[in-house]
Amino acid sequence: ITFQTEEGRRACCCCCCCCCCFCCCSCCCCWCCCCCCLLLLFLLLLVAAVCFCCCCGSWWELVGSWCIQPSPCTPKSLGKSSSVIGLLLLLFLLLFLLLLWLLLVVVFLVVVVVVVVVVVVLFIIVLLVVLLVVVVILWALIPPPAQKMTDPGPQPKTAQEKQLWDAFQKFDVNGDGKIQ
Repeated sequence: ITFQTEEGRRACCCCCCCCCCFCCCSCCCCWCCCCCCLLLLFLLLLVAAVCFCCCCGSWWELVGSWCIQPSPCTPKSLGKSSSVIGLLLLLFLLLFLLLLWLLLVVVFLVVVVVVVVVVVVLFIIVLLVVLLVVVVILWALIPPPAQKMTDPGPQPKTAQEKQLWDAFQKFDVNGDGKIQ
């Protein structure tokens, strides 16, 4: 691609615009997808925790010593102590899942910010290089303006020559070095 033709300049501009749009759209889509996936994972873990707590009594043969015996969620043990223990266990589990989700979101946002900063810096560097190349090429293509050289003529050196020169210029009406 050459910058000397209108088609080349248009193609380069289109390439730059397409690259910028692709990078922006990719970052936005990745950010939205990852946030949705993290939220879905958090909700699934929350549902699993509630189901585990409420079904602990019927799952006793499967999960073994993970459950509190007697289970705080079954109707057999609705005493105050077992209910409080079950509620504290559920709150602790929900708090742990919430902190884990927040940690994942923070890590993801830090990664996204770093990637966006790197992409922006690289884009600025590439843009400056392209602008520098364009300026150099245009500087080489455009010829400098022709400067009109004027010959001031011989300059007087002594006082007598200066008097003669002033007298001569009084009669040089057109400034062409000829006495009218």
